Amino acid sequence: MVDVPVSDVELSLLRKGAPADIVIEGEKEARRGTVFLLRGAAATVGTADLAALAKGRRPNIGQVLVRLEATPQDIETCPIGHAASADFPDVGILDIIRARLRL
Repeated sequence: MVDVPVSDVELSLLRKGAPADIVIEGEKEARRGTVFLLRGAAATVGTADLAALAKGRRPNIGQVLVRLEATPQDIETCPIGHAASADFPDVGILDIIRARLRL
């Protein structure tokens, strides 16, 4: 799982099962993941629930947990605790701007 902090506006545009492109620290290729859990800023999963939380956690930021399929190499290298970058290809910057203007 990858913990992804997102604005509540972007969170409102995502759905469970949506695709996510994840690049884990030290890797060159993006991995395809799927959105597993969505939480608004008032109900984020915390350190009691996860082994690692993403940097950038602050008030008014929601949370998306993305599920990745493990590879045989993961067992050897164990990417737990590494930083990751996430992109949601179904949600673009124009979608976010439109949603923000409606608020």
